[in-house]
Amino acid sequence: ADVVNSVYEPTNPRIVQGFPATPIIGDGFLADDPTADAILFTARSSKFPNGPILSTGSSMLFNTEKDEYRLLWLRADINHTAIHADEGVESDVCVTVVPQSTQNSVSSGEELFCTHEHYYGGDDKSVGPSLFDFGPGGFPLGPNTKLDIASVSKIYGAARFSPLTENMVRSRDAPAEPVMMPFGEVTTSLNLLALNFEALIVPSDVIKDHVGLRSVRSPLRDRSVVPLPYSEVMPFTEFKNVKPEPVTIVGLGIFRSMLGHYVAGDTLIRVIIGDKEVHRLCPVSHRPNEVSASFDAVVPLSATVPTGSTIRVEHNLTAHWPETPRVYKPTPYDLAVYILYERSDVSSDAAMVPTGEEQLGNGQLDLNNDGFPDYVDYDKFGNIWADLTSPDGAHDTQHTAITTLITKKGKFNTPATEWTWTRNVETDLMEARIRNEHENWCFYLRSRTESSFFFEYCDESTVPYKTLLGSTTKLADYCVGDFDGDGFMDRLRMERGVIRHSLYFASGDGSRYVSERKVGIVKGKCIYEQPKLEAVYKPSAQRHVFGYFSRCGFFEVDLRNLI
Repeated sequence: ADVVNSVYEPTNPRIVQGFPATPIIGDGFLADDPTADAILFTARSSKFPNGPILSTGSSMLFNTEKDEYRLLWLRADINHTAIHADEGVESDVCVTVVPQSTQNSVSSGEELFCTHEHYYGGDDKSVGPSLFDFGPGGFPLGPNTKLDIASVSKIYGAARFSPLTENMVRSRDAPAEPVMMPFGEVTTSLNLLALNFEALIVPSDVIKDHVGLRSVRSPLRDRSVVPLPYSEVMPFTEFKNVKPEPVTIVGLGIFRSMLGHYVAGDTLIRVIIGDKEVHRLCPVSHRPNEVSASFDAVVPLSATVPTGSTIRVEHNLTAHWPETPRVYKPTPYDLAVYILYERSDVSSDAAMVPTGEEQLGNGQLDLNNDGFPDYVDYDKFGNIWADLTSPDGAHDTQHTAITTLITKKGKFNTPATEWTWTRNVETDLMEARIRNEHENWCFYLRSRTESSFFFEYCDESTVPYKTLLGSTTKLADYCVGDFDGDGFMDRLRMERGVIRHSLYFASGDGSRYVSERKVGIVKGKCIYEQPKLEAVYKPSAQRHVFGYFSRCGFFEVDLRNLI
């Protein structure tokens, strides 16, 4: 193998071969070969259908020694030879180091580093191995830990919104062989999107002059979001340096997955320490019919986070159909930035800790009453994120359970706030009553689905869901936000008419809606459709505006001059 790390060059690496779904024990790592000065961990990890997604059986390397090792670099290559000329593929590759006793390493946020690759079979551009160099210090692989390298892929057909189904993936014309998994034998092509990799691992003492790395992930967990065209910034997780000495930032790992594969996307990323922007970049654009290979090589960044200061990575996505770049197209995407920094010591305490974000219910909320606590997080933007835990302990991508639950007074979660969680006896789902006597707040988060909520004041008797005209409405017909900027949540409702829709505004006082009145109408060529309303919080204005989706696009309306 080629030596790529410029600081340490092994002369005789011991090659440890991994196999699909088979943990590789280091056998004392270097003890079996006294002449070896490093380990070259290599594997071809074949993939098997897991629904419409192809997943690898993770290849793992266990550190059974008492000494620490370092992961210096990873070279990864995905086999696309079976992909047709009119097909696209979205693939992830992730690196995780966890205790050997950990049965599952798929809880979002545990990985050290992830990258994403978009491949299109009809593009002449070649996609070769991607190299990820983790610097002269590398990631520590401590005693009694395991290194896990895994990948997932999804194949998309030529027609829009037509990812290949599980049956289509299984029937792909490629040699298939049985592979033994922990849960039994499966039949898989050994080449269809297989992950081929090699990773260089060295003893820490041979590079003891170089500090090892840690990483933190922003946002904290794997989260899918649909950006609105007028959003000032997408949700992120801010991190604070809690150590008595400055923290040195050495690089960024960038992961961007366009979950709406057929939509084009352009991303802007800004790194801010304290209140000062220190770096910005525009990663390679996503185009469905073009190859955009992995974000090769960790993005170098030389910056310092002083004691008590913070670092945040802001990002925005502009999404559109490839043939109509001026027409916004709402589409879900998942972006994560891994902030790589030098660890200040060998202790287990991280220097960079998340701030402005917390788990609700002390991490013990079981939203669907299946016996497994679920991840439910409340971020600094007033968004509640949730996913449902699988019986095997795995966590999927989080989605917004409710958005922009915030006013100019900030989030509702203060020391004076009382959150009372109960299970609805009729739906068997969790709901919350939030009360703050100091701020005069009292409202409910009612369950819309297993992992989503809607806002309801404790007293909604003054303004019912029906107007004096007696027309009925649905939940999608209204949105909640602080539209007048007084610090309390209001309600905007759209009532459908024959040739126009009427807007009704209900002012809130913290525990109820005081009154409702008609404030305007909406009309246009999409009037015969029922639009979906959204509240958008504007931090710069410290209030919400509202927007609505229809076939014609997304339209934003500021109520400032109407209410």
